[in-house]
Amino acid sequence: MRIVFATDSDYEYIRNRDHHISESLILSKIKENEIYILRSQDESNIGWMRYGYFWDNTPFMNMIVNWPRQAGSCDPSTIRIAAALFFVYT
Repeated sequence: MRIVFATDSDYEYIRNRDHHISESLILSKIKENEIYILRSQDESNIGWMRYGYFWDNTPFMNMIVNWPRQAGSCDPSTIRIAAALFFVYT
């Protein structure tokens, strides 16, 4: 599994799946690198992570989605490690 910043080409993938964010905010979050895409070994999307800011200055992860039934998907411990690394490096 690879974790990469979402790009404009990931817009439709996120828009079609993340129903907890206003569609008008997706592109700005992509541009600000606030959405990560989880990709399998074959480069297919298997999930995403999205974060925001608490009190406008403290980053927090408010969405982690992994599609466990897809081939190449990762186990929950990998997601926990990815989320922990997010907090270390932001």
